[in-house]
Amino acid sequence: MILVVGAGIAGLSAAWRCARDGAEVTILDAGRVGQETSRVAAGYLEPGLPADRPEDPSLPADEWTSLRLYPDFIAGVQEDSGHDVDFRTDGQLRLAFPEHQAAARADMASRAAEGWRAEWLDGPALRTLEPQLSPELAGACFLPDVAWVDGR
Repeated sequence: MILVVGAGIAGLSAAWRCARDGAEVTILDAGRVGQETSRVAAGYLEPGLPADRPEDPSLPADEWTSLRLYPDFIAGVQEDSGHDVDFRTDGQLRLAFPEHQAAARADMASRAAEGWRAEWLDGPALRTLEPQLSPELAGACFLPDVAWVDGR
């Protein structure tokens, strides 16, 4: 028997995989399922950069592996639960006003150097994609590989 302490996203995911593999699982939590940090998490599935993790620069590679496996994970959860999971693979826009454009482009270059797909959209191209954005924006870095999931 496996005992999982914590009924948030991580605990429930681990318990589900163990149960799916045939284990008997008991889950303990002090509160209600999914009501703590899982409920308020932003939900972005975005690997970091090695410079962001000096204590473990290999962690971003593991995060990329996890991101690539996530669609199959979601499909399994949906199949077993009979519920749709709000999971999106539309990417992310990192918006930049003129005074932050150089920093945004430098961040984009760092990500591209690590193998990310990254594209700079100037102001007009950005507003073609998202017409309601401020005309004061200089542009944005578009990161098509960033995904999002609603943790609730």
